[in-house]
Amino acid sequence: DTGRYVEALELHFEALETAKRAGAGYAQVGAAVQMMWGLNHAGRSDEAVSIARQALSLGEYSNSEYLRNGLAASLMKLERLDEAITIYEDNAERGQITTRALAWGRLANLYAQRGDIKAAALAASAALECALQTQVLFARIRAAIAVLKHGSDEEVQVILPLVEGRISPDKDAQLEFEAAQLERSVRAQSTRLERSVRAK
Repeated sequence: DTGRYVEALELHFEALETAKRAGAGYAQVGAAVQMMWGLNHAGRSDEAVSIARQALSLGEYSNSEYLRNGLAASLMKLERLDEAITIYEDNAERGQITTRALAWGRLANLYAQRGDIKAAALAASAALECALQTQVLFARIRAAIAVLKHGSDEEVQVILPLVEGRISPDKDAQLEFEAAQLERSVRAQSTRLERSVRAK
C-alpha cells in the first residue's frame, strides 16, 4: 500500500516458501493471492501466472476464487484475454458475492474490448447487482467502473451513491474509476448538446 513493492514481494515469497515447506495448501494459495498485485505492478506477470497456477493445482480452498481473479488479472496484463475471460466467467457464475462483483466488472470491459457491447452491458448490470450485496469497497468500485462505461443512466444513479467520496485501496482502480466518471460526464454533455442542436 505504500508502494514499497520490492520489500513486500520479498516477504510474500518468504511466506510462500514457508507454506510450501509446511505443506499448507490454504496458506500457499493465500500467499499467492497477496503477491499477484505486486508481481503485476512490477511487470512480472508471467511469474504471477506460474505461481497462481501452481497454487491452484493444490486443490480448492475458500481463498482459491480470489487467486483465480488474480490469475485472470495477470493474464489480462499479458494480453491473454480469452484465458482471462474464461476464468472470470467461472468466478462470476460460482464465486462469493464480492468475487462475482469483481469478475462481472472485469468481464464488462473485456466483452467491450471484443466488440460485444450487449454482453458488456449485461455484465455491467450483473456487476451492479452483486455490488449492492457486498460491502467491500474495491469490489464496488470495480463494478462502478463497469456501470459507468457500459451501464444505463439509471444504473449509474444506483451505483454512484455506493462509492462516492470513497477511495479505493487499489490506486490503479481508483484512477480508472475517476477516468470512467469523466468519460461518462463528457458523453452526457455531448448527448445533451446534440439534443439541443436538434431541437433548434
